[in-house]
Amino acid sequence: MGEILSFGTQRNWGQAKFQSLRNLFSKLVVLDFNSNDNKLLETYAEIDSYSKNKLPADKLGRSISMGKNDLWIAATSKVANAILLTIDGDFEHLNGKYLTVKKY
Repeated sequence: MGEILSFGTQRNWGQAKFQSLRNLFSKLVVLDFNSNDNKLLETYAEIDSYSKNKLPADKLGRSISMGKNDLWIAATSKVANAILLTIDGDFEHLNGKYLTVKKY
């Protein structure tokens, strides 16, 4: 949520657009994960390795640099079996492979 708030701030979104965003945020389900969640940690490692084209069993064909926050977002979406909503193309190579990505 912080990333999209920053995006809107940098682009001078008006109060109406921010209010619409706050309304959307109020409808989201909040998931509680912690560092002891092995499935989340394993999924992070797998997506990171896949994105770097270094997953031995499944080669992507090229290396795609992902920010660490984006890796956590992707891993969390995968573990939660949630649709990942985004405004950029950082997750396109994962769509249909690890999770469902919807770009707006």
